[in-house]
Amino acid sequence: MDGGLIKEPAFNKQLPFKVIIGLCLLFAALMAANFLLNGYYLRIVNLVGINIILVVSLNLTIGFTGIFSLGHSALWPSGAIQWPFLPCP
Repeated sequence: MDGGLIKEPAFNKQLPFKVIIGLCLLFAALMAANFLLNGYYLRIVNLVGINIILVVSLNLTIGFTGIFSLGHSALWPSGAIQWPFLPCP
């Protein structure tokens, strides 16, 4: 309607490429860690990854939307309680 006067920023075109490259590098690093690290350090890497996912999701719900939810604090311990009952090799 304005004749194309508003232009899209240039960084939006490069963002998917950078995300794909970053995910590929992360995947390669995790595959290398699988072969290079022993079980203890792999467990630490897994726990760090789970905590990163929890913190990012909590930041999305509380930080950006402003909605306070008790779901994170209720479901995270329930998963920890259910863990010993799962069949582990």
